[in-house]
Amino acid sequence: MRKKNIIILILSLIIFNSCKKELTTEQIVDKVQETVNKNKFGYYKQLEINKKVSVGEDSTKTETKRDFYYKIEPKDTVIGFKIASLAKDGYHQVYNTENLFGLTTWNKTLTIVNKNQYPERVSRIKQNSNNFPLFFSVKNIFDYAEKNDKVEIINLGSEMINNQDCYKLTITSPQNNEQMSSESLYYISKETFLPIGSDISISMTIGDAKEIMSFETRISDINLEDTISDQIFTKENLSEYVKVINYTPEIEQRPNTLLAVGKKAPTWELSNSNGTKVNLNDLKGKITIIDFWYKACGPCNKQMVKLQELHDKYSEDKVKFIGINTIDDPIEDKIDLFLKNRNITMETVFDGKTIESDYQVTASPALFVIDQNGIIIHNIDGYSSNIVDELTEVIEKSLK
Repeated sequence: MRKKNIIILILSLIIFNSCKKELTTEQIVDKVQETVNKNKFGYYKQLEINKKVSVGEDSTKTETKRDFYYKIEPKDTVIGFKIASLAKDGYHQVYNTENLFGLTTWNKTLTIVNKNQYPERVSRIKQNSNNFPLFFSVKNIFDYAEKNDKVEIINLGSEMINNQDCYKLTITSPQNNEQMSSESLYYISKETFLPIGSDISISMTIGDAKEIMSFETRISDINLEDTISDQIFTKENLSEYVKVINYTPEIEQRPNTLLAVGKKAPTWELSNSNGTKVNLNDLKGKITIIDFWYKACGPCNKQMVKLQELHDKYSEDKVKFIGINTIDDPIEDKIDLFLKNRNITMETVFDGKTIESDYQVTASPALFVIDQNGIIIHNIDGYSSNIVDELTEVIEKSLK
């Protein structure tokens, strides 16, 4: 009799579990919003894994760990929170509703941004999910999706994240760019209905090259019970600095320290990947554009694609474009393949670091236009999004 009762109990549990209704996507989202809205403060550990894969070429990976504290402050109209984002790599951001403190421990410098003076600068925290509470970041994304007819939230089933069974949700939206696509995944704990992870990936096609960037975020050790001390959100909690800077917009403007327009371009001789020597003196009589770059520099890659447009437009008898690679090995780093996959045919030479100081180059990209007489007539320090129009004007003027 006892054995029969046990069998009946087991069968009842099986039937009960099989009859349990899975939540709809709408119900899951509603529970996330309800749970997050009840949350007033908290702490968690956050792991970020960023990867860049150039298909068929190489890949890079970085990891960042941080302790994250937050406390909701409804009266604060800029962020709405007190925040302490303390990364293990030495970059900390703390916001106390009056000032944003940014500490870079490698140079022991503390930058203070006053909210009343520069609210737009402070509001950038909301655009960076690494420095904004993940729970609320995901909730805001779900809120936006529910209000936008062209955006849909889809349930992709379940997945184990940090030993927790999670709903796996994705956001879909129209993508009109053939060269770029993206995917967003969010992991919702079935136990707490809190977002505990996200995966964002962006795929880009440049010529025959395909690059995939992925941003993986996972949180653990969540504590929503213990009150967060306001001491966490103070400047005094950041003790590793010896220099203090009060923020002004000029701080973010990169000064042009390149060898000045009007100076004679220092001569050089460098080899291309075939070992052929290229000498600047041999290019007199032509307008010469030299562009300092290296493979892992994203802005450099964008600029080279733009320069290729101009290279295709002008005859090499009149205008010569040369990429000055600063740090890559042409063989080990497969530079010829890298350029071929991006349809870059303008000439590239190597060991450019040996002439950086001559041109006062401290960062890439850096570009110089040298006239037919070897004089610098234009320079650009950093990536320029309107470089095609900017250089076209300079070149056309010099060709007259």
